Amino acid sequence: DLRFIKNVHALNPEVANSYDTLSTHPYVRPAAPEANAVHPWGSYSISRNLRIIRDTLMKFGRENTPIWFTEIGWPLLPEDGGFYPAARPQECVTPLLQAAYVCRTYAMALRLNVERVHIMFITDADHFNAGFFTKQTKEWRPAAKAVQTMIAVMPDPKLTGSVHDGEDGCYIYTYLADAQKESTPDNTVIMAWNVRGPKTVELTGLAAKVIVTDMLGSSQIRASDQGNLSVLIGPYPVYIQPAL
Repeated sequence: DLRFIKNVHALNPEVANSYDTLSTHPYVRPAAPEANAVHPWGSYSISRNLRIIRDTLMKFGRENTPIWFTEIGWPLLPEDGGFYPAARPQECVTPLLQAAYVCRTYAMALRLNVERVHIMFITDADHFNAGFFTKQTKEWRPAAKAVQTMIAVMPDPKLTGSVHDGEDGCYIYTYLADAQKESTPDNTVIMAWNVRGPKTVELTGLAAKVIVTDMLGSSQIRASDQGNLSVLIGPYPVYIQPAL
C-alpha cells in the first residue's frame, strides 16, 4: 500500500483532507515483526515502511495523522491447530512464535507511535489460521495466554525509555506499567527479548528483588546484586518488575 497511498495523494491532494486516521495492513509473515519480509517484488519492513508512509503524509500536511495497524497476523499449520489447510505452509510459524510475534508487535507499535493494533483474528477466519483461539473448541492458543500475561503485567503501558533498541536484534524497553497511575517504583516494568535467540543481558538499576515473568505468565522472584542482574532473554519476551 506504499505506492497506493503515495499515488492517491499525488493524483488528488484534496484526499489529504478526507480522513482522520490512516489504516495499513503491515503483514510480514513469516518474518518476525522487526525483520524484513522478502517477496518476489521486493522486501517489506514494518518500521521502514511506516516511515515511508509518514514521509508521504508529511508532504501533504498530515504528518500528525494517527496511524493504525488494522490487520496483522501470523498463521499456523493445521498440525499446530490451524483450522484451515495451509495454502502457503512456508508462511506459517509455530504457536509459540505466533504468540511472541503478537506481543512484540504491540511493543513495537508503542515504540513507533502507532495508536491501535488489530490482530487477525479472534478465531481462524477467511482461510487464515491466525486466531487467538481454536475455531471449534475455543481453546486458548499460546498467543491468547501471552497477551493475557502482557495485559496483566502492563495494563496501560507507557514507553519511558530503551536500554537496547534493536541493536543486533536485542530489544529492552522500560515502561510505566499503568500510565493512569503515578511514576513509582512499583509501577515500572522492563520488557525484553532477543530476536536472534538466547542471550544473557546485564540489567542495572533494579530493585533489591525483582519478579521475572515469562511470556506465558510463569514468574520467579530473583535477588539483584546491588541493583544488577543477569537475565536470559530470547525470542519469547520476558518482563522484569520490582518485587515490593
